[in-house]
Amino acid sequence: MNPIGRLVGGRVASSAMSKGAEQWLRLSSREKVMVSGLFLFLVVVLFCSFILFPGGKRLTQAIDALHSSRELNSYVVGRLQEGMAVDGSASKKPSASIQELVIQSAKSTGVDIERYEFDRNGYFSVGVSRVDFSKFVKWLVFLENNDIQIINFNLTRLDLGFISCSLSVRYIAHH
Repeated sequence: MNPIGRLVGGRVASSAMSKGAEQWLRLSSREKVMVSGLFLFLVVVLFCSFILFPGGKRLTQAIDALHSSRELNSYVVGRLQEGMAVDGSASKKPSASIQELVIQSAKSTGVDIERYEFDRNGYFSVGVSRVDFSKFVKWLVFLENNDIQIINFNLTRLDLGFISCSLSVRYIAHH
């Protein structure tokens, strides 16, 4: 911008500022208090709208995620302790029935199995690409109640409340 443009622009800005200052000085003390209160109210509304409320939502989401992580952690630790108590002897039930039970129970609880196979140790391996965590926990409880032991367990959090996982299972060997 050329020096004349800056000079004119500066005078216009200076003129607008002085007009605003003149207008402020013409206000009565009551009007100044009202305008100041309105400005303060506007600042509070903007603060709540852009900082406080979104922060509260994020805090709530973080607390929910923490609770779900704790629930998953306590479940996995409990299963690991039970797994350590059971020895590594082979399953006495046929593998075909474990396949039917795992697949049918997954369908009935709303868990969509993406892939499944028998591994070389005779365990039945299952992969789930995306599932609601609460449905997944219900499925694991069902499997546990039907004497199916979780041998290997990998879990990845996708979104809030959704996971992907792979697990290997077998029947609990009864002595």
